[in-house]
Amino acid sequence: MRYLFILLASLLFLPSFNSQSTEATEVNGQATEKETWNGLTVEEIEAIALEYGATIVPIASKQSVFQKAVAGDADAQFKLALMYIEGEGVPQDFVEAYAWLNIAVAQGNLKAFKTRELCKKLLDRASLAKAQKRSREYFEKYVVPFQ
Repeated sequence: MRYLFILLASLLFLPSFNSQSTEATEVNGQATEKETWNGLTVEEIEAIALEYGATIVPIASKQSVFQKAVAGDADAQFKLALMYIEGEGVPQDFVEAYAWLNIAVAQGNLKAFKTRELCKKLLDRASLAKAQKRSREYFEKYVVPFQ
């Protein structure tokens, strides 16, 4: 099972975290490509995250998390946002992540609050406005009916 890590502390030390690229390497004579962010591989970022006390969160199936999130579960909304941040089982999408984090925050999830503030730094003004609009729609659809 793959693990999703939360970069709560380490993102503070990587100000332009959204600089993603691929790097060609050779392993056992085979050409491979590795994704990097600011020149760091996923493994290096995970090591930094663990060093700064990030939490390792096992992720259940996307469908299970999504079903709970749309049923108003703030913890599942937080987990779904983390999946969007990492691109774990879903396309990486910081706008979608912010929208789910925002409704989890509205229900009192403190981890979502910290992560939302970090995610916000990854969005430009137009993307943030789009994320906030989507968040209001999700709140009406996925929170209000369950209050």
